[in-house]
Amino acid sequence: MKLKLASALPSAVIESVQDLVKPLFGKPGMRVVGIVELAHVERLEVAPDEDKEPVVTVGMKMLEIAHGEQVDHLRRAANALYVQRTATGTLDEEVGAFELNRNLLEGLSDDFALRETARLRAAMNHQATILHRLKVGTFTEADMRKQIAKLHDIVTSVLEFREDDDE
Repeated sequence: MKLKLASALPSAVIESVQDLVKPLFGKPGMRVVGIVELAHVERLEVAPDEDKEPVVTVGMKMLEIAHGEQVDHLRRAANALYVQRTATGTLDEEVGAFELNRNLLEGLSDDFALRETARLRAAMNHQATILHRLKVGTFTEADMRKQIAKLHDIVTSVLEFREDDDE
């Protein structure tokens, strides 16, 4: 499935970036941070026998540009949303701790709140996977106990949080 961005911009969006036209033209590579609202514009379905991909087109309906200190606030908010979307990790059974993906940790640096959010989110995703297997699978009593023990280990490791010394 493909995603396309509609090229036509509503007048409200054009107004919000009008004062940036000259700076953007004068500074190739310039970046602008803002809040955007996208809306579904069109959907192209294809017949089962066609060799094309379905396409959804979205349009920018609202755009507000950050200025000054607002830029840093929006970047932190975007980082928090990114953490929510990408948090993954694994349960290290040897040490009894839930560990986040290293790449994610490196991107979070010293922001404890974001690290904790990512850790909790990743643990919940892991638990949801186990619970889904329990919901749809057929397990023997012994297998069921094993899966419940995994859930217990995840919850316990998250509640007894400790960071590795090398982080």
